[in-house]
Amino acid sequence: MGTDVRPEISKDDPYYISKHRYYELKHFCLQYPEWEQEYTALGELANRSLRMRETPKEEGIRDYTADLAIKRIALKDKMDIVRETCKKTDPYICEYLFKGVAYGKSFTYLHTTLGMPAEKKMYYSRYRKFFYILSHTH
Repeated sequence: MGTDVRPEISKDDPYYISKHRYYELKHFCLQYPEWEQEYTALGELANRSLRMRETPKEEGIRDYTADLAIKRIALKDKMDIVRETCKKTDPYICEYLFKGVAYGKSFTYLHTTLGMPAEKKMYYSRYRKFFYILSHTH
């Protein structure tokens, strides 16, 4: 599983980022399924009847509904970053690119199983471009 891309490319490449920055961003994106799960779970909690509860006096009153909303917004923001960067990179193959960067799906899987309309060279070029754009915008 996973996309097989060299972590270090030539500094002459138009989409160059350092190996460690690439790994940082790759692992950021691979958390997407976890964010999605947590976002859904927090939404289910928010739908239950939550009320303000009193906490120990030194903390005062805490609004659990607001806490859930803040956590959900933070998760949604991270998910949007990944999705929007895919769209900026290439609107034509953005859904396939998304599955590659967020779910670790390989080119072979995307091309043969899902019917991605891109050849290997184009896909990997867009894959590197995705991380380049992500690196320079977030």
